[in-house]
Amino acid sequence: VINGTFLNEGVNSIKLPDSLELIKGNTTIPSSVSYLYIPKNVNAIDSTSIFKLKEIEVSEENTKYKSIDNKYLVSKDGKTLYFASYDLANINDLPETIETIEGYAFYSHANLLEVNLKAPIKEIKAGAFDSCSSLRKIEVANTIQKIESGAFGRSNNLTEIIIHKKRGEIEGEPWGAVYGTRVITYDE
Repeated sequence: VINGTFLNEGVNSIKLPDSLELIKGNTTIPSSVSYLYIPKNVNAIDSTSIFKLKEIEVSEENTKYKSIDNKYLVSKDGKTLYFASYDLANINDLPETIETIEGYAFYSHANLLEVNLKAPIKEIKAGAFDSCSSLRKIEVANTIQKIESGAFGRSNNLTEIIIHKKRGEIEGEPWGAVYGTRVITYDE
């Protein structure tokens, strides 16, 4: 279990030991680290611990996670996104298998400007886009079924949310958008 802070800011890559199983909440990987290797036994990762990574690789023997292009940490079946690379500015090409974006998958991604979530995205969990200070626009495909409260919380520059569904088909608007419902556009 890693449950603490890495103090060495000079480190730029980390390969964790195979015996490691958990990376917990108050762990902080320093911002100097751009690459992290997740070993085979890790079965729980708090995305807020790894939010500034640019590359993440997962052991092929890991039964819970895999990485796609070393940019995305996803479930082994590829349906759930847990983490996306910190250096992404625009999202137009999430892996086509992604159905759920977990909470804090894009936590505090300061470079993220625009997101276009295409099919088959069905669910965006609370905190998924929390504290994305540069995020201005999110467009969501008509496959969306649920957006949890707080999904866009503290993304203070988010001024446009386009939902390709009719108003009322998704509960809980504005899902944490600081400018409220006036930033949401539906297909009517």
